[in-house]
Amino acid sequence: MVGANGGTHTMIFRNGGVARALLTTAITASDGINPPTPPATFTVNSASGFVTPASSVTIDGEQIGYSSVTGNTFTISSRGSSPISHNIGAVV
Repeated sequence: MVGANGGTHTMIFRNGGVARALLTTAITASDGINPPTPPATFTVNSASGFVTPASSVTIDGEQIGYSSVTGNTFTISSRGSSPISHNIGAVV
């Protein structure tokens, strides 16, 4: 973003400034809570730039841990203390 006077740049980073993507699959409040077989996953439009093999992301204010990334699909390893649902198009 460029400041109103055109001289100062303001940068806003999410997820440690590593990457930004959009959910292409919804996440329910129960996904990844009691890991089923197969494990719960979510998919984004591009996983380029995300930390691999494991880290965490923030979606709608909830921190979600992941254990691996395959293509654009993340395997959920942990959820925040009060999991919520996340809709397609949410910023990751």
